Amino acid sequence: MTRLPSFAERHFAAQVSEYDGLCHRVEEDESGWDFVVEFPIREFDGPAESQPSRSRAFVQVKSVRGSKTSVPITLSNLRKSAQDPNPWFLVLIKRHRGKPTLYIRHFWKGLIKSSLIAIRKAEGEGAKLNRRTKSILFSEDDIVTGDLIRWMQDCIDQPDDYLAEKRQFFTTVGYTQGAGTARLLFTEHTNDEIFKEFLGLGNGLKISNFEYVPERFSLPDYSRKISETGGTVYIKTQPRGACEVRFRSSPLEPAFSLAGTMYAVPFSRDAPVRVSAPPVELLFSPPQVTMDMTMKLAERLPLDHWLTYSQLKLWSMKGPLRVELWRDGRKLDASILADKQKGQNLDWDKLYSLSEAIAVITTDRKITDLSFSLGDVNANISDLGYLFQGRAPLLRFEFEANAPLKLGVTSFLHYSLAQLAGWTFGHLIRRTVLQDKIDGDRRTITAGPFKILETYAFRNASAEERSLIHDDYLRILAELEETEHPLGFGEFGTYVRQLNSLPQIPTKTRQ
Repeated sequence: MTRLPSFAERHFAAQVSEYDGLCHRVEEDESGWDFVVEFPIREFDGPAESQPSRSRAFVQVKSVRGSKTSVPITLSNLRKSAQDPNPWFLVLIKRHRGKPTLYIRHFWKGLIKSSLIAIRKAEGEGAKLNRRTKSILFSEDDIVTGDLIRWMQDCIDQPDDYLAEKRQFFTTVGYTQGAGTARLLFTEHTNDEIFKEFLGLGNGLKISNFEYVPERFSLPDYSRKISETGGTVYIKTQPRGACEVRFRSSPLEPAFSLAGTMYAVPFSRDAPVRVSAPPVELLFSPPQVTMDMTMKLAERLPLDHWLTYSQLKLWSMKGPLRVELWRDGRKLDASILADKQKGQNLDWDKLYSLSEAIAVITTDRKITDLSFSLGDVNANISDLGYLFQGRAPLLRFEFEANAPLKLGVTSFLHYSLAQLAGWTFGHLIRRTVLQDKIDGDRRTITAGPFKILETYAFRNASAEERSLIHDDYLRILAELEETEHPLGFGEFGTYVRQLNSLPQIPTKTRQ
């Protein structure tokens, strides 16, 4: 290597040692640096064996004559400086009026980026990196006087994790516009199929020709171009941002809102827009919107998914359901009428009533981890049915007029228990009687809206836990009998099953 002028070599080493640093000069120009600088050991209050080692930095030192303040550095050395996560510094020492002046630049993000661009261009031109240089310019702002070691240490201490941040910057800078350019030729697909693949709704696209050119800093690397004929391409969807979906069953009713994520086809304004708002998937193709949710018999879904989807399904089956898509202050309106025959042939009215009844209990008992499947519902459909039917808007009890029950019944009291996905849910309900009348040989007692007195939820319920609700029922019934004339049914489902004349429960429990 060409030795530094003795004044520059001595001056730099003296500056380092003056401020308690150690300076080790490299004899062979193979590693890319001229000096390794070790920083002073910092104060440490822990045990001696845990004392951190000295931090260090690599330094290239250059010396020039005359008025210029720029020096050439080979691209191979710049690459070593960029790819090494350890700190690097570039030092220029020159005489000014007979005295040495020290310039120093931290090899950080600006220099890393410009060096990588120069390396990229040189490789594209077929040049050898150790034969091509880049000029590094120093300015008066780079002059350091005084504590050189403290100045270098401050540069290293600025990032929270120097090694990680430098490594991450080196590997990611230059890819803001992507990692390359691809050209695809589709010959067997319609526009609709291509759009759906870019929206994450497809199963891959067959291609007849594929070409990919890597890029960095928007500089193509044709030497590594990939070309293929035939194959299947799968598109990884990229969200365009968050949005809000509002559903309205009537202009007079408040909207039901869901938070969603929007996906769009980047190369076509006429393509559909997908909105994923779990548990609902929406595909906007103005002026129409399609709504769907994948459902399997054995797949367990969270309770809020069942509640949301069954409500939207009910609304859409009653008539056009207005959907509003909101994003960045803009709204897109469309109407949708969901197909009753699409997917599972389910009684959405009952599913919604069941989900709502369970939701009241889980909210009251602060349960947040309930999920269940259609199979779970079917396994206990009878008891679950009475659980939500007991919450009907009105309950009418009709029987023979000569039955031994005195007139003037003031209230109904009953409870329900049902199992679902390893849980036992229950509630205790009281209703105020609206009318108790005899018409011929029939007597009818009609009770009004229900009031839930207590809710119950047990995971893997024991016999003792299941009996708790019956004990509460008996206690409250006794208290009511002291001041009024209640009619107690006990467990609602059991009572209904045993009656010859069943309580007439309105079919429609929700309006």
